[in-house]
Amino acid sequence: MLLLMLQLLLLQLLLLLQQLLLLLLLLLQLMLLLLSCCYCCFCFYCSYYYYYNNYYYCYCCCFCCFCRYC
Repeated sequence: MLLLMLQLLLLQLLLLLQQLLLLLLLLLQLMLLLLSCCYCCFCFYCSYYYYYNNYYYCYCCCFCCFCRYC
């Protein structure tokens, strides 16, 4: 009986770990999406701009940067 309870507890822990891992993967994808907004030509509310290869890029916090892609 004790062995069965331990197995159930282990199974619950594994399921919880799997859910946490899936959540972490989703958060990672969201962060990559937010980071991709900073590679744009025209940004507002940026920390500063830099000019490279005939384009203006902004170095900014991606959460406050509204971008329009070239």
